[in-house]
Amino acid sequence: MTDFDRAAFAAFLVSGNATFTATNTQTGNRFTYRVRQKDTLYFVAVLTGPDNIADYTFLGTIFPPRSAGSDPLRGLAYYHGKRSSISPDAQSARAFEWLFRWRYTLPEFIEIDPMGRCGRCGRSLTTPESVRTGLGPICAGRQ
Repeated sequence: MTDFDRAAFAAFLVSGNATFTATNTQTGNRFTYRVRQKDTLYFVAVLTGPDNIADYTFLGTIFPPRSAGSDPLRGLAYYHGKRSSISPDAQSARAFEWLFRWRYTLPEFIEIDPMGRCGRCGRSLTTPESVRTGLGPICAGRQ
């Protein structure tokens, strides 16, 4: 999805149950990430094996915002995990850090695929708008 804007991606990322693949079409590199919420923290993992349900390795943690605002990522802080078996210099770690920090629309060569599932409830996405944003219509209306 080349038309994911920052607001849509941010809302999807912190929806609580997000899984997505980020692809660089220029290099062919792609990584699948899973971001799960527990209390006020979000734990980030990257797919490292063939089982796309169980083979995720902890990457880092997103900490809650200090103040609320219109930007869902405003105030959130991402830190690479000290206990992660993946180096902070690994390509998958650097790619997630870059995605977390971008501020405008993604370059056309970066595609985000929300895997056809709602980032909050996990149900299949069926409408074009839902597929574009990664959130179903009911979940998109929740804060």
